[in-house]
Amino acid sequence: MLNPHAAARKDARFDITTLQHRHFAAIAGIIAAMVNDDERRAAARHFVRCLANSNPRFNRERFIAACGV
Repeated sequence: MLNPHAAARKDARFDITTLQHRHFAAIAGIIAAMVNDDERRAAARHFVRCLANSNPRFNRERFIAACGV
């Protein structure tokens, strides 16, 4: 899971007005807590498609890994 403190430090280094690393970390944490593997995988993929356009620095592979997929 993405560390919330690391996320806050990263956000402080960049002037990001869109969704930020800490937001991605929170979403990934929620998805990672899902019990059903198939639903978790589907949710992670759906969010990747939606979030990829929200921030040019969004890392799809890192997000998927943080979701536990």
